Amino acid sequence: MMERKLENEELSYFIDRFEKMVKQATSGLTDAEVKRKLFEEFMLKLDPELAFHVRMAEPADYSRALEAARKTEVLLKLKKMDNAKATIATVQVEPNIDYEELASRIADMLQNDNQQSPEPPAMSHEEEQTDGINIERLADLVAERLGLMEEEDEFYDEEEEEQNEPEGYYRDSPDQYPYGPKLCYYCNQPGHIQRNCYVKMRDEGNLYPDQINAVEVSRLELENELEMLKAENHRLGENIRKGRLQKPQ
Repeated sequence: MMERKLENEELSYFIDRFEKMVKQATSGLTDAEVKRKLFEEFMLKLDPELAFHVRMAEPADYSRALEAARKTEVLLKLKKMDNAKATIATVQVEPNIDYEELASRIADMLQNDNQQSPEPPAMSHEEEQTDGINIERLADLVAERLGLMEEEDEFYDEEEEEQNEPEGYYRDSPDQYPYGPKLCYYCNQPGHIQRNCYVKMRDEGNLYPDQINAVEVSRLELENELEMLKAENHRLGENIRKGRLQKPQ
């Protein structure tokens, strides 16, 4: 099994080695099986903070997960860069913010400045709104300027997606997700649990969590470990069922 993404590792570097490793490990499998494996392993191998945001986006497949991860990486960089903060501050008082122009300027900064400044105090959701800058919208536009939202993935087939039901991380079919779909007790929707519920965070005014403390990181790491153990247990069970392995006596 390949190592997880390091906390400070560039996402593009991780994706490159991740896809190479998965393609080697899935040699001989069908395209659908490779796509499923890419999606499942990608969600497990991200660092905890990035995985938290990507799971909140509830991507339906590997291509959507990549898009969510790339956007989130830009969003996190925006919130950590002093020069980006300074640029945002210069337009705080402008009555009509030109997001297109602002995104272009910040995209140039992200491309030309590889040095990360110490992280400034995190803004609350209310501060983000009253400051006049919609960070989420800005991150979308910056990601577009950097070409992160337009890259075509070689594993993604748009026609195939239209012909098949969307693949979710938590699947309804026992063959696809053997330990059953998870339902959120708050919104009663599959794909996440209550503490990560998008609707719950929105209702409580905490839609954009900026910080994850050490306890939260540990919890996310344990959840990832649990998902990996469940998936490995299922693989072993399938191999035993198909006669590839002998059941332990």
